[in-house]
Amino acid sequence: MTNPHQSTSQSSLAATSPNNCVVVRTLPKGTRRAIRRPQLKEIVPLADTTLWEMEQRGDFPRRFYLSPRCAAWDLDKVLSWLDKTIEETTGKPPVVAPMPDATTKRKRQSGN
Repeated sequence: MTNPHQSTSQSSLAATSPNNCVVVRTLPKGTRRAIRRPQLKEIVPLADTTLWEMEQRGDFPRRFYLSPRCAAWDLDKVLSWLDKTIEETTGKPPVVAPMPDATTKRKRQSGN
């Protein structure tokens, strides 16, 4: 069975069906699609801050602007990132951040 997110020779377009499922349609080769935040969140359900931090680190495709207030992402890059992430993490235990050490916490200085 092939991966519906995989786009080797053709681009894909994500849309929401009436039952709120993401539908990926195949488009002619060479067609590029930009998706806005609502479509991105249907494909990659991460918080806005997490996406922004990942973009800054280079761990997620960077947004671009269609106008001064209209951010968008390249759908092919997002789907490629998703495929790569699935391949890298399948069958591996999750990486969990260590718990903070409360004994080393600095105390606030009083402003007398």
